[in-house]
Amino acid sequence: MGKGTSARTLTALLALFLPMRLHSGMETMRSSHLFLAGLCALLLLASPSRRAQKARTQARYLVYIGTYTTTRSKGIYAYRFDADSGRLTSLGL
Repeated sequence: MGKGTSARTLTALLALFLPMRLHSGMETMRSSHLFLAGLCALLLLASPSRRAQKARTQARYLVYIGTYTTTRSKGIYAYRFDADSGRLTSLGL
C-alpha cells in the first residue's frame, strides 16, 4: 500500500471519531428546524388540554335503564348523568 492509501485510511478513521463541522448556513437551518419542531410540540401539547376543558363543562348525558317488567318495576327509567360531578339525577319514567 502506498502513501495515498494510508492517508485515506487515516481520514476515514478521523471522520468516524471527530464531530462533523457544519457550514454556518447549515447551522442556521438546523437551529430553525429545531425551533419549529419545538413550537409544533408545544402547540400539540396545549391543544388537547383546551378540548378536554371544554368537554368537561358540557359533559351531561341522558341515561336510560331498562328493567325486567314485573309487578314492582315500571319499565324504562330516565336519568341525567353529570360527568363532572358523577351525579345521576332521576328524570322519571
